[in-house]
Amino acid sequence: MSTRNYWIPLCLILIAVTTSNGSERHQVLMPRTEAVPMPGEAPSYAVDETDSVILFENFETGAPGWTFVDLTDLPIYWHVDDYNHYESGGSLLSWWSGDTAIMGYDNHTLQYLESPTLNLTGAVNPTLTFNLFHSVETTPGATPPYDGWDACNVWVSTNNGSTWAVLPSPTPAYNMTSSYAFGYEFGMGPGIAGWGGYSGGVSPGAWVNASFSLNSYISSQVKIRFAMCSDPAYSTLQDSTLRGMFVDNILVQAGTTAYLRNNAEGIAIPSEMVPTLPLPPVGSFWHVETLTSPFPTPPSPTHGARMSNGLGISSQYPPMTYCALVSPMIDLTGIGFGMGQVYADFFHTGQINLNDPDPFPDLDIWTIEVKPDTGVTWYNWNDPFNQGAQHFVFSSLPTTWDSLGLWQGLQEGVPLTAYIGMRIQVRVIFQADIDQFAGYGMLLDNFSVDFIGGLSHDVAARKLKVPMPTSTYFDTIYASVELHNLGQNLESSVPAFWRINSGVANPMIPWASIPPDGMVMKAINWVVPETPGSFFFDAYTRLGSDLDLSNDTAKAGSVELTPDSLFEFGYDNRQYGYESTYYFNFEPGEGAYIRYTPTADRVNFNVYGHYLRARFMDTGSIRIHLYQAGADPTQPGSPITQWDAMVTQVSPSWQQFDIWNVPELQGTHADFWVFYEMIDTS
Repeated sequence: MSTRNYWIPLCLILIAVTTSNGSERHQVLMPRTEAVPMPGEAPSYAVDETDSVILFENFETGAPGWTFVDLTDLPIYWHVDDYNHYESGGSLLSWWSGDTAIMGYDNHTLQYLESPTLNLTGAVNPTLTFNLFHSVETTPGATPPYDGWDACNVWVSTNNGSTWAVLPSPTPAYNMTSSYAFGYEFGMGPGIAGWGGYSGGVSPGAWVNASFSLNSYISSQVKIRFAMCSDPAYSTLQDSTLRGMFVDNILVQAGTTAYLRNNAEGIAIPSEMVPTLPLPPVGSFWHVETLTSPFPTPPSPTHGARMSNGLGISSQYPPMTYCALVSPMIDLTGIGFGMGQVYADFFHTGQINLNDPDPFPDLDIWTIEVKPDTGVTWYNWNDPFNQGAQHFVFSSLPTTWDSLGLWQGLQEGVPLTAYIGMRIQVRVIFQADIDQFAGYGMLLDNFSVDFIGGLSHDVAARKLKVPMPTSTYFDTIYASVELHNLGQNLESSVPAFWRINSGVANPMIPWASIPPDGMVMKAINWVVPETPGSFFFDAYTRLGSDLDLSNDTAKAGSVELTPDSLFEFGYDNRQYGYESTYYFNFEPGEGAYIRYTPTADRVNFNVYGHYLRARFMDTGSIRIHLYQAGADPTQPGSPITQWDAMVTQVSPSWQQFDIWNVPELQGTHADFWVFYEMIDTS
């Protein structure tokens, strides 16, 4: 019998709370960790040698197992869907620029939804109106001249699509004047305005009414297009609240005359909207080539990998090139954490940005990314599992062959230790901007992945936990972080600090003493500010003799400090680090038990149950059981009630189940249990 995948790291229950003075509070309760069965850590196997070579490729016999990928060959994402659809007026479908595989959008994508040609000749005060929902990367922090990252906007053409301009002065107003994604990532330059962040101003966004005047665009060849654009660094893969762009009930009208009408459900006047891509694929320009004079002699003559158009020694590469050299699968499952370090390195040289006068970032760039085989996400080499570190790219190459580690001062090369216990792939990405300042391209040889035995001094910060609830109701939030000694020597005094929003460093004193292979947990007491908001936590060590700095920092995701009328409790500690995502497979009759303990989570006043929310990896039918606490804290007590429910929403969306009608969960703060039982696995 097949199994159905349930993703149970996150489950929510919404509760309303009545305090002793009669005022009402609202709470979100989540399952405590001890109730959810977590898999053990990956098995650790002995490595015979202190150091060993895991992968080596000199490209002398081609590139067996390697692939050359054109990243400009984008899929079309605009489509009609019922996900997050506009609900007013009985609508069931909306236009969505999103990928159903990840329930949102990927990095480096530009998507257009174009109207048919409209004849607005003689139109008086024509307008464009539509319903709009967007949730994309927020705007702060972009590098000048850009003031925003990912963006959504609307364009207009008066010559049947030969040329386009951003449609100005919308309601609601654009919240950026110059999108990095449009301007740099896709070569359009500064000045492309758009909407960033969440429509309605609050995560995860809200449907709003949008409108434009078309008075300046009266022509017989008017076309409208809706656009969504993302840069290479942050998308739904990093933040599940980012859903993309949605539009519905599109109308171009002057008086009582409708020139364009589309409701995503069959009404399409004068004809249907058309999803399109901005450019045809450019091509993949990575290949294996004989590298002879005038190139420097490669480390292992006579072949290497080259990124160019492949038309000879003096050939260059075209503008807007965006392609990747992708390694075979690299197996790190035979190495245990703490046994040593893993690095990737290669020799490289080349010529790019030849005489280019532009400043960074308006240059051709390249970088290295890593993907565990458990997911679809590629991570920048400097930011394993997207913990929030700066994403490093390179805009130059050494003029003679040099190893990446020596050239960039990376010790042994690109650190891969974070991926120990997994099977991974590594890729080298090259991305050219729109100008003609190129060169003969990038050359690469002797790619290796090496295991190096345990370091003499190496301290890591792991598992920064900021447990629920986090509310202004409390004076102090109690968090913690683990400090691990991965080295071979006793560390008698390990400086460690924690901070919020990269602000003031708070020392965790006294400094910890940690034996080899040992761990010390340090407490963090956060004095809660009066104003709710979103806060970014990190904690880090600063051992002067540390030989691996890549694991020194542990980070917690966005911690929402809610008003004192709103609480969140439970299993999701907002931590993220080097651990992979866990999935659970259940047969019929099986499922996840979750124990709720309001009193233990500092809630000693009565609560009123609103609804359960959970994330699932597949649809199907389940049976929800509620139980009293019982005498044994590890086992449910007497049954309260049960009912059958359908799972129709999958991760990253939440599936919601109402519990207003359960009397036993109204006006109490006693412990209780929830059991999600599998029924249908077909």
